[in-house]
Amino acid sequence: MKRFCLSLGAVLTMAACGSDSGPSSLSSVVITGDSTVGLQGTMQLTATALAGNRPVLTGLTYVWISSDSARVRVSQTGLVTGVQLGSASITVSAVPQVSAPVTSGPYVVRTRIGRIVFQPFDIALASPNDTVIVNADARDAQNTSVPGIPFTWVSRNTGIVTVADSGIHKAIVAAVGYGTTRIVATADGIADSMTATVQQIPASAAIRPTRNWISHGAPQRSGSGSRSPGTARAVSQSPR
Repeated sequence: MKRFCLSLGAVLTMAACGSDSGPSSLSSVVITGDSTVGLQGTMQLTATALAGNRPVLTGLTYVWISSDSARVRVSQTGLVTGVQLGSASITVSAVPQVSAPVTSGPYVVRTRIGRIVFQPFDIALASPNDTVIVNADARDAQNTSVPGIPFTWVSRNTGIVTVADSGIHKAIVAAVGYGTTRIVATADGIADSMTATVQQIPASAAIRPTRNWISHGAPQRSGSGSRSPGTARAVSQSPR
């Protein structure tokens, strides 16, 4: 900590020596911007120096510092990069030439995953009791898979489908009724959803032709005087 303070003091002194003349009545410095940054992504912070309620726009040099550059890195222009999942505090000092620097309060920035990718993206089930396994993958800002991220799963309508964890990055979706709803997956504070539809499919009926037997020819007498039937053939007729 002592070494850190000495380094900060040296940086602030150099910044003060190299800057233009600035106001002597700085009262505070405020950081604005998002509080999260995607893993392997960037996000811009802005610093505003105030003299009372009046912004000071000239004659200042800003010095940015991150409490944990292994997780969240910040450049001297306030550009933040998410290096690893986790949080760090960002501070900035406004350095005028003729007065002491003024440092902002800590501004916490969290590095998070970029998005969630589903496979399959949307699912369709034919009838109640049907099931399907879905997969979710956490990605960083460069669309690279981020391993080891746990997921939680929720069905927005459990009267249509239910969902239960089925291992790492997997869930089993079961049809309960008919209709459409959404399945929500949450990981590292990021949520996304997919469509789940249970649609009744009409049963197919096979239509078979009927067979009518038609006799041709008159009965014939045999040698013994008995009558022998004529020939007969089957004729297929489709229903009208």
